[in-house]
Amino acid sequence: MPLIKRRPEIMLFAPRAIRAGDEFVASLRLSCAEAVPVSAVDVELRGAFTGQLRTQGDGGIHEQVFLRQRARVAEEGELSAGEHTYKVSFRLSDGLPASYEGDDLRIEYVIAVHVDIPWWPDARASFVLKMVAVEVSAPVASPRVYASAAGGAPGSKPYLEVSLGVTDVEPGGTLRGAVALSNTTTNDYRAIEIALVGVESIELRSGRHTHHRKARSWRLPVQVVAEGEPQRFKLSLPETLVPAFKLGVVSLRWFLDVRAKVAWSRDPEVWIPLTVRASGVIEEGDVRAPLAVGSERVSLVWRSVAEARGLVFADGVLRWRGGDVELAVSREHRGREGGVLRGALAFPELGIGLSAENGALTSRDPDQARWLSAQLGPPLTVLLPAQADDRGLVFELRDSGQDRSTLLIFVDGLLALAKALDPLLTEVPPPSSMVELVPAWARAAQALGLRLRPGPMVLRGRVDGCAIEVRTGWDIHGLPDQTIFELTPGRPIDGRYHLSWFQGEALPESKLPLAELVSGERARALDISADSVRIDLRGALEDPEAERTRITALVEVGRRLEGRRGGYR
Repeated sequence: MPLIKRRPEIMLFAPRAIRAGDEFVASLRLSCAEAVPVSAVDVELRGAFTGQLRTQGDGGIHEQVFLRQRARVAEEGELSAGEHTYKVSFRLSDGLPASYEGDDLRIEYVIAVHVDIPWWPDARASFVLKMVAVEVSAPVASPRVYASAAGGAPGSKPYLEVSLGVTDVEPGGTLRGAVALSNTTTNDYRAIEIALVGVESIELRSGRHTHHRKARSWRLPVQVVAEGEPQRFKLSLPETLVPAFKLGVVSLRWFLDVRAKVAWSRDPEVWIPLTVRASGVIEEGDVRAPLAVGSERVSLVWRSVAEARGLVFADGVLRWRGGDVELAVSREHRGREGGVLRGALAFPELGIGLSAENGALTSRDPDQARWLSAQLGPPLTVLLPAQADDRGLVFELRDSGQDRSTLLIFVDGLLALAKALDPLLTEVPPPSSMVELVPAWARAAQALGLRLRPGPMVLRGRVDGCAIEVRTGWDIHGLPDQTIFELTPGRPIDGRYHLSWFQGEALPESKLPLAELVSGERARALDISADSVRIDLRGALEDPEAERTRITALVEVGRRLEGRRGGYR
């Protein structure tokens, strides 16, 4: 047995199309240039749907495998040089939806072949199958007229009526209809726009999320418009239409959206539900199933990595979240530079002036960056940061992202970094210039009911319902040169209270008690904007407890801005 093993070439012969309720046989052919040992040869049929959510609260991807059948065609042993052919049979249950490629919804069927080679990279290949719809008998809808407003044309406003010969259509078929416009003398009709729309839906506990996918559109110009005169149209439908379906929490419905474009007015519009029927007779006989290539193959590679590592794959990006750290892995093409894998870690602001120079982390206080690098340890020596700031790290690898093993290594390194980084975010030590002040800041945090973050030397929390922050400002040399007190009320501040004051000026007149906010020689600025009340003091703060009077006055101002009365102590 040679030291360098050669993986077999994988070919699959399958029907041109498969149908729910049928049984089909696929032929797997392994071509071995030389003998190769195997632990097993598995063939798996998978059907999966992917639904994308675009809402802010539920944004993300919902994925589910609804069909999985696995067959082991070879056990542990040796494949001799030459060709090896295996027949594998799969029985499809009734009611499976057809293959579908939408905007926010995808139904996909794949045969995955896995040749398990001991002590050597396995041979894998994925083949996309086409599932076609099965005709289901159903009553044909009666002809109807669809109007943009109930009861006819409303006054002089735009109005649209549409009729269709049938609402039962099939892929590649023709849809005939007519449209009529009313109130043509009082409205400037410009065009009639027709769109075939697939309504992709996913239902979760938070409600139904829908996306309107425009499968095809047509534009009919309107030149001379006679009142109510029918304008007939004939539409060629796309070959890729599939019947509507409901599968678990996802569903697809079809509509024809007819809209009249009107200048300086609201466009009248009607939505007509369509029933898509199964088409044609499937060609008999087996053909060689093509390997998934190009973007299809890359998509399968990235989906397999997502499945293997518990990530989510959507819009060409692998995503993961653990604690306060988010990971996003994408691929870019940079002209002559070729393909680049890009891994980005995002996290809450560190506040230490983090950056990257020549693959090493730096910060405002070098000791903080050295501490962070040491704590991250080996993962950071494998992947060098290309960019860094207080909110994220970016890593790059010159690779096109088409090889599964290379992508896995890159993702594994990023996951190790992300998991190591999360518990460190709140443990960054204080800057060396303020180490001696930490005990006093810690006592003040406890006394004032705030939380101390030593890394940026910040106190943060809520006092009497008001959001308070006491933070240190830094000069260009990385030394503390100011202290900022900031209060953020629970609602925007009324414009009548907005003001700015600088040391040396007279304090503006205000209904708010401002004198104690700017007392003392160190106060150099006060700003009240729509978002916050901010006070700037000169120099670093040795003991925040010494500023309790100023903090009390700041809280009282916050109470009054929120319409509350009564002193705070």
